[in-house]
Amino acid sequence: MPSNPVFAHGLKGQISINSSAYYGMTGDYAEDTTIEDITYGVPGNATYGVQIPGYVTAKGTINAIWDTANKPYLSPYLIYAGALLSLIINPDNSSPYSFSCYVGSFGWKTGPTAGAIKLNFTYTSTGTITRPSS
Repeated sequence: MPSNPVFAHGLKGQISINSSAYYGMTGDYAEDTTIEDITYGVPGNATYGVQIPGYVTAKGTINAIWDTANKPYLSPYLIYAGALLSLIINPDNSSPYSFSCYVGSFGWKTGPTAGAIKLNFTYTSTGTITRPSS
């Protein structure tokens, strides 16, 4: 008899930026590639349709709280639009995705009431994506 499934959730997720823990509230990750058509013809008017994948990129958004432990403008984070970061996203604390990425946008929100300052930034990977191995 199979055991009951164990569902992964983001409660214990972790984010590391430039080898230092960063305390994110929420984040998302999506991989994307273009599919290239290299259809070609051969003698005798036969045509072969061939599709191959292009470069794979990861894109997403990270939302966090700006506080004394999470200052995005200080080293080691240095988060700003155009910054090159080393990012490790670990959605369940045991399955890390790691890659270099560029910050596409960076922003924060505050309001007239007391409370946390919320920040967010988008990223797009560059180079190799290392995925979980087991």
